[in-house]
Amino acid sequence: MNVSLAICFVACVAFATTHAWVENELEEEYRGVDFDLGCRPAPVSGLCRAYFERWYFDVSTGSCERFVYGGCGGNAN
Repeated sequence: MNVSLAICFVACVAFATTHAWVENELEEEYRGVDFDLGCRPAPVSGLCRAYFERWYFDVSTGSCERFVYGGCGGNAN
């Protein structure tokens, strides 16, 4: 096996391992999120006083913006 083929093989294995790890981490972090909704619903902070950063789509800026979710109540964001 020549050196370039060996390097390519190692790089491919490293990429596949890293990709699987990242995919697993994202699954854990976003479990239960409905990506079909995206960040479209209007922000609802809820009734509690915790501090969780969440996202919503701001029509005026045309992008997803952060808001603080209190931990209970609220919506899909």
